This record gives sequence, C-alpha cells and structure tokens, in this order.
Amino acid sequence: MQVCKLDSFAIVVVFPLIKFFLFLLVCSQVCSCVSISFPDKETEKSKAASFKAPGSTYLQLTTDAADVAWQNSENGSTISFISSCNENSDPSLRVIQKMSTDGIDNMKVLKEEYISYNQRAALRSTIIGKVDGVPIELELIVFKKNNCLYNLTYISTIKKFMEDLSVFRKFQRGFVVK
Repeated sequence: MQVCKLDSFAIVVVFPLIKFFLFLLVCSQVCSCVSISFPDKETEKSKAASFKAPGSTYLQLTTDAADVAWQNSENGSTISFISSCNENSDPSLRVIQKMSTDGIDNMKVLKEEYISYNQRAALRSTIIGKVDGVPIELELIVFKKNNCLYNLTYISTIKKFMEDLSVFRKFQRGFVVK
C-alpha cells in the first residue's frame, strides 16, 4: 500500500513540478514561455518557510506549480522551491530525488551528498542531462520537516550553470523552515 502512495505522490506532485521548471528553462532558451499549473488536491504548500528572493536579475514567475520560482532574465536559469505537506506521505530522500529528476534524459549524477539542512537530513545532488535535447545542469536539495517535503532547485543550461550557482547557494543559506 505504501508503494501506491509514493507512486501517486510522484505522479500528482513532484514529477509535474520538475517537468514544469525544466520546460521553463528550455523555453527561455528557444521560445517564449507560457504559464501552466498542476493543481493538487491531496497536499498543501508549507506556511513555515521564510526566504529572501534571489538578486535583481531574477524575476518572479507567476505559477501555481511551485511555492515560488524566479527566472534570470539574462540567461534563463531558474531558482525555485516546492513544498508539499501531507501527513500520509513519507518517502525517503532518495525517492524524492528520483521522482524530481524523472523527466531528464541521459541523466547522470555528478555529485550527491547527505547534509544537515534546516536541522534535518537532506540530500544535495548535482545532475546533468537533457530536456528536449537541450543539455541542462541542476542542483537539487530535498529534505523533510514537520510532515512537509521541500525541494529547492537551481536549473540552468550546462554552459550557464556556474554563473548563478552562488546566487542559488545564497538563497539556500537564507531559506529557513520554522
């Protein structure tokens, strides 16, 4: 029964959200973007997170697909955080990571480490792959706190990844869950 809940969670929450942000990244490189959302009836967004928005080159996106997302107007890189609160869902950090990256072709994990983050265990991954044939790189931090799952993501093209990694790390340092 627990496996069914994880599969449902992946299909309804995590997979569509990551696909949305990968879509935004690809769109910013080759076309005009459109806003779409993936409503979810089973989970709620966290009300316990506080953060400071990334720098001035990052514009906030209007979307229901994430708690908050920003895109660099100069290079298309995206920083976002997604939360999902549901007392009935408790997947492992590894499962959350795998669900979050399911839409990436030719995926390769470059680095992965368990860290302490917001007084909880977290999994930080650096991953490369392709979305719609475009080479991408992302850093993903997943953790759980108080019946909520959190996913902090920085997605960029491989060529532009290092440009804003420090911006994401600063965002990560200022992201606090009470």
